[in-house]
Amino acid sequence: MTTATKYNELADLGLTNNDVEWLVTQAAIGETDYTLDYSEQGYDWRIVSHDEAAKILAEQFESDLYVLGCFSPWFIADHLGIATDTVEKMQAADGFEALGELIAAKNLVEFAQKAIDTDGLGHLFNSYDGEEAEVYIDGKWFSVMRAN
Repeated sequence: MTTATKYNELADLGLTNNDVEWLVTQAAIGETDYTLDYSEQGYDWRIVSHDEAAKILAEQFESDLYVLGCFSPWFIADHLGIATDTVEKMQAADGFEALGELIAAKNLVEFAQKAIDTDGLGHLFNSYDGEEAEVYIDGKWFSVMRAN
C-alpha cells in the first residue's frame, strides 16, 4: 500500500499523490503548521497539528485583537468571568478591541483551546468553507483545510 492510498481522505480533497507524500514527510519531521501551495488552482491547503493548534491559533489572534472581541458575548463572558450583558454593552459601544485586549491579557492559549473545542479547527482556520479533514500521521492528528 502506498502512502497516498493509505490517506485516501486527502486524495478525496484533491491533493496529489506527491503532496500527500510531502505532507506525511513534514509530519514525520515534526512540522505542526504548514501550507501546500495550490495557487495555480486559486487556493492553498493549510495543515495544522492538533497538539499545537491552540498555540498556533493564539498567535494568529494576537495579531488582530479586534477579532477576539467579535466572539459571541456568552463565550467571551465565560472566559473572562464577567456578565454576558457587560460584554454585549462593550460590543454595542464598538469596544471589540478592548475586549480583545482583556481576553489576550487573561490567557490567549486557553481562549483559543476553548474556541477549538467549541467550533473545531475548520471553522477557525478555514475562511473558505469552515470544513476540515482530519488525518492521523505517525501518531499525531492533523487537520487539513482550504486556506482561502
